[in-house]
Amino acid sequence: MDDKFYLKDIEEGQEITLSCKLPGQENEIEFKATVMQTSMQYIMLDIPRVDDKRLSFKGVMTSILTERDGGAYVFTPCNIVFYQGNYIAQCVKEGRKINRRKNFRVGISIMGSMLRGTDSPINVYIRDVSASGFSITTERVLGIGEEITVRYTDMGIKLSLTGTIVRKVENQEDGKNIYGCKLLRESEGIAQYVQQKQRDILRKRNR
Repeated sequence: MDDKFYLKDIEEGQEITLSCKLPGQENEIEFKATVMQTSMQYIMLDIPRVDDKRLSFKGVMTSILTERDGGAYVFTPCNIVFYQGNYIAQCVKEGRKINRRKNFRVGISIMGSMLRGTDSPINVYIRDVSASGFSITTERVLGIGEEITVRYTDMGIKLSLTGTIVRKVENQEDGKNIYGCKLLRESEGIAQYVQQKQRDILRKRNR
């Protein structure tokens, strides 16, 4: 079998993932689509509507992720347009094999409170959340291995996430630190929240 893998090689009827970076958003959002038809120049996609509205990919950096022979591949950059009633995707580059992350993070950019041991709650900036972890920005100095809890409300949903700090990145410009945390307890509710948040981002873009 030819080692090269192009969009035209994706099987019709296969489910793929669209990874999109919207203008003004730091993180990507992901959602599913289905390959309806393939040709030498493009593939035709069935992309679900959001609030019964057709999605626009104008100005959006888009990649297509799919699987082949048990491996994950990404096609980037992709151009997706709506033409004669169908979504058409094109990518001149061949697919590149990647190590696919188990859980996808969605940027939320919202203020919340952090609890640390017996200290009083302090305000922190919550950057992103996934089904397995989250990251925050704060001026406080925290240590790797520390356990913290962040609480915030988003889309009318109250969330309380408890995790262990596994990564620290210093920001020299504003003196604040970015901390990546692994959730102590993964839950289906967090995964559903992440999916709902992505749909909310798409809904606001397509108003």
